[in-house]
Amino acid sequence: MGVLAVRRHVHIVVAGVAAVGLAAGCGSSSSKSLQGGTSSNAALSETEFVSRASAACSTANGQVSGLTQPTENSAIASYAGRVLSIEQGLRANLVSLVPPASKQAAYTKYLGLADEQIAKTTEFQRAAQANEIQRVESIGKEVQSLGGQAHALASELGLAECAKRVGGTQTGTGETGTSTGETP
Repeated sequence: MGVLAVRRHVHIVVAGVAAVGLAAGCGSSSSKSLQGGTSSNAALSETEFVSRASAACSTANGQVSGLTQPTENSAIASYAGRVLSIEQGLRANLVSLVPPASKQAAYTKYLGLADEQIAKTTEFQRAAQANEIQRVESIGKEVQSLGGQAHALASELGLAECAKRVGGTQTGTGETGTSTGETP
């Protein structure tokens, strides 16, 4: 597979995997973690909720933007692993937030999409490690679809920073790859 095909696959990774300014999660979640926070935490005001979530997403977006996109198939799994780690850290931060009651249902759905995306990103990484390029592309499209849903919910929640689509720096071009596809 040539460099252009690899870059297309990398774009799928960046668009689907990195874009989840939402999906920073720990894989599977209990219903309590899907709801955000714990029962002993008081709901945040809308302003505080948006501020804290935006700060967490901004940090994760910066980390993803700092990654160098792979130019070889053999480097895709490693890249996906680094993005996955960032996503898991982000979700851990987001799940600790308790949104205002008016945003709880959408936020619970958002965190659920994050879990789904993290599971698919893990599958993506395994397929890349096995050099199963067709599976990589197929799973990448699923991740992109989940990302699109997550971005829409982030926008609905007023979390503009979490709705941003980001990518890493492309090796040899000096450009920052920003996803234009539907992503989390």
